[in-house]
Amino acid sequence: MSHDAVLEATRRLLEESTEGGLPSTNRIARRAGVSVGTLYQYFDSREAILRALVREHSQEMSALVVSHAGPLGLSAPRDVIPAFIDAMAAAHAVAPRLHLALVRETLSDPALLAEVQDPARALVVGWLELHRDVIRPKDLSAAAFLLTRSVEAAIHGQLFEDPARLGDTSWRRELCDLLVRYLLE
Repeated sequence: MSHDAVLEATRRLLEESTEGGLPSTNRIARRAGVSVGTLYQYFDSREAILRALVREHSQEMSALVVSHAGPLGLSAPRDVIPAFIDAMAAAHAVAPRLHLALVRETLSDPALLAEVQDPARALVVGWLELHRDVIRPKDLSAAAFLLTRSVEAAIHGQLFEDPARLGDTSWRRELCDLLVRYLLE
């Protein structure tokens, strides 16, 4: 129970923070209603709490993307790209402040960032392999990197600049056009 309470307290503190940065273990423990000693029974550092929270959030985001995108496997690129962008935007809209806080914190940890992003890239590589005969790029790993990072960057840009525009379809259509042209033309 305390493990979950520590993660939930950290999540709320990150969402509420206006100055950014990972809160202290004392502050997390107070919010969780546990002693610092109890917190350290579950996590050996603030960074361990962050890693656990990032992994949990990443799993939640992946599940949301899959549930929103539906079965993309054999769908044509012109159908998959807009569905994937819409699914990613919907997943990012669930807890945008938390997501931005976690992005800020993980940018300085390349290993953790790769751990979060590599599964999505592997899925995209698999999808590209199914459509190798109709897509232009030959280096599927590089193409998957560009596709996943482009979608993430566009969504993060919307979150940083104006979270209310995340639901706006105009920028998503433009991003879709860009990615479809990259893959097919």
